[in-house]
Amino acid sequence: NASHFASVDMNLCQVLDWLLFVERHHAEIDWSWLYGVLRRENMVRFANSLNTIGVEYLGFDHTLFPEVEKDEALVQRILNEIMHPSFQHKEDGTLLNSMRIKTVRWWQNRWKHRLCYADSLFSSFINSLYAKILKPSHFIH
Repeated sequence: NASHFASVDMNLCQVLDWLLFVERHHAEIDWSWLYGVLRRENMVRFANSLNTIGVEYLGFDHTLFPEVEKDEALVQRILNEIMHPSFQHKEDGTLLNSMRIKTVRWWQNRWKHRLCYADSLFSSFINSLYAKILKPSHFIH
């Protein structure tokens, strides 16, 4: 979910997948291990925001989740971005257009990257660019 959210967009079905998984398997989840990974990768606030969306907007029981996000403005911003993504431009399948769209989208989504990843924007950009050079079909559809 974090990868989709930070790079392009995320839909409500993806949020529900997480929430329903937790509802079904919350007793089996090793929460201390999971939150250790989330902390290491800088994803705690994102995960807690999804938990909060489940509790505050979709009626899930708060006792299913070990933590929720207390920053209401952040939760609202994430929910708004899920329901109405701010970046609406689409690629047209040409190389130059795809490169432009992906670069502009990456720049506009930098707040999401900071929320979901521990690495720097610069290193993320270089890694992404390298991956795209290795697989140029990512640019053209």
